[in-house]
Amino acid sequence: MSDSEKDRLGEKLHQKEKAEEDRYFAERDKELLEKLRHEQAAARCPTCGTALVAVEREGKTTHECPACRRPAR
Repeated sequence: MSDSEKDRLGEKLHQKEKAEEDRYFAERDKELLEKLRHEQAAARCPTCGTALVAVEREGKTTHECPACRRPAR
């Protein structure tokens, strides 16, 4: 096997490993985003336990307790 063939084989192996790593992290990111969405949907006020609601102010969305009127931290 010549040096150029070894270089091409090594490059293909490196590309395959990189593709597998990219797939792994894409799946992991997808799972983490889904977990965050679920947690955000179930967000509660740390003071009184009431479910937080999304409120838009100055073009930005934040979560606020409708009972306490305190922004979530």
